[in-house]
Amino acid sequence: MTATQTLAHAGEQEPGLQLRQNGTDRLVLAYGVLWLIYVVTQFRMPWTPLSHDGSTTTNMRQAFFTIGVVLAVRRMIYTRTLNQLLGMHLGGLLLGGMLLASVVWSTNTTLTIKRSLVYVFGYLMLIALVHIPRHPMRFFMTAVVHATGWIAWISILAHWLLPAECTTLTIRPGLAGLSSHPNVFGPCLEMAWGLALGLPTWSRSQKAHKWLMMIGLIVALVMSNSVTALLATAVGTLVYFGLTTSNYRAGALILATIAAGTIAQVIGIANLKAAFFGMVGRDATMSGRDELWTDVLDYGMASPILGGGYGAFWYEGRGLELTGTWNPRQAHNSYLDVFVDLGVLGLLLILVVVHYQILIGFWRHGARRGTRQRCAVAALVSMSAGLLCIGAFGESFLLKLDKFQFFVLFWGVMLLENRDRNHITAEFAALDVERPTPTR
Repeated sequence: MTATQTLAHAGEQEPGLQLRQNGTDRLVLAYGVLWLIYVVTQFRMPWTPLSHDGSTTTNMRQAFFTIGVVLAVRRMIYTRTLNQLLGMHLGGLLLGGMLLASVVWSTNTTLTIKRSLVYVFGYLMLIALVHIPRHPMRFFMTAVVHATGWIAWISILAHWLLPAECTTLTIRPGLAGLSSHPNVFGPCLEMAWGLALGLPTWSRSQKAHKWLMMIGLIVALVMSNSVTALLATAVGTLVYFGLTTSNYRAGALILATIAAGTIAQVIGIANLKAAFFGMVGRDATMSGRDELWTDVLDYGMASPILGGGYGAFWYEGRGLELTGTWNPRQAHNSYLDVFVDLGVLGLLLILVVVHYQILIGFWRHGARRGTRQRCAVAALVSMSAGLLCIGAFGESFLLKLDKFQFFVLFWGVMLLENRDRNHITAEFAALDVERPTPTR
């Protein structure tokens, strides 16, 4: 018996398929797409002026997320699959357990409880989104690419047709669109672009729609002027082509990367950094983030093993206390914020549950070059590489399932670890039977 057959046989023993029974499932899937749209836009209408203080409607978020998790959990309880599905995604369960356990040593128990519940709600919603669809990988990619693509196009049109205060901030030039800030919008576009590269299509209309979405995504991304997102997009795109092109071209790309790294060492990293920031019109301190990182790191070193409790550090006004000049609500560094909240143990758990699962998921589901499955999985892995290696040093998102980056990233991780009958390899094997992979 081959590894694929063994995996498929194991999946047949899982009860997750029982989730797919009636119209309630479609309601949960629709709610998942709405959740995706909400974490980008907070349902702000295109004609509504942007808020300069970055405030969000907390009550709406709590109500919206609570209704979503009630729908998802009700479905799993009704089909008696909750325990089995939690066990299948044990990594996410361990993360949630650590967040809730950090209440014991938290410096702000109220914030820890509130922010931990957001994670728990999102985790349960993602379980439903992985196990309800018959084609979960295609549903994931299509939902992210199409939802974000249409948000991009609406944002572009609003930029040209509506007053400037509806899509841009005076304090930070660049297209914010329907989101709250260009640096919030940019990563959303970056991730959708990365997934669109491998989104499978098999008809002219689907290909045309995909290209329409990709044009909107890249145009909006350039208009956002989010340097971190643009750099992460470039890195992710290069990784994608390295994983999907021929072995010869992949080898040439690796050699070119090594040569570029050697040249960078000869020129000097400091000189290249200064030239880069000068070219993009930004200061080398990244708008004061280097000093902010130092201050947050100093605080984290006071409790390096367990941290100060999940979400406890960034209470209202903490940023102004640290800087004295501006009021950041995060460290703009995902790994640093995990460290200050959960210490070294939290960082290690993230590396195992997220980073390692992405690597092992590609080994398990990567398939051979030239197949639809290879392209889809490579798109997920390369998008994750750009986000985790570049984007994570521009904005904090790890463990925050009310942020687009982690919601989409963790959705992908849970797809890679899925052992139900609708797992990735089985899904694409069935697709190739219906629509064989075109020869190249």
